[in-house]
Amino acid sequence: MAPWEGQGRGSAPPIAGAAAPPCVMQKLAIIAVDLLTANATSTSTQIGNQLKKEDNIGGPMRWCLQACQALYGSMLQMQPRCSDLVKDFRYGEAKSCLGQAAREAEQCEAEFVRRRVASPLTVEDGCAFKLAKLASALLQHAGD
Repeated sequence: MAPWEGQGRGSAPPIAGAAAPPCVMQKLAIIAVDLLTANATSTSTQIGNQLKKEDNIGGPMRWCLQACQALYGSMLQMQPRCSDLVKDFRYGEAKSCLGQAAREAEQCEAEFVRRRVASPLTVEDGCAFKLAKLASALLQHAGD
């Protein structure tokens, strides 16, 4: 049972397919944005550590990691704005911001594919992409 359905003793069971109120969807979107920020922070740190630890990384791997470092840096710069847009009910702009975050995660992974290098960030890129899309989808329902 979902918390917004307020079932008490003797209440009828929840209706299948009942949608959450917009305020709940907004709160869930804020959580998804916060998780995206945590993921991006962790991934950026991981990239920095790999570049420091393995100074002898050369060629395509180093280039890909540096490109991803820039992409995640950009993502982290815009995350406070994305969060503020969600909290201010500016869902159209927030979805645009989240779409940019999803594209940057995709671009990071694409750098490795383009250079035919095994990506050490596949899981992190996938999580960032999915969290951005999840937050955007939640906002779609919050605006309904």
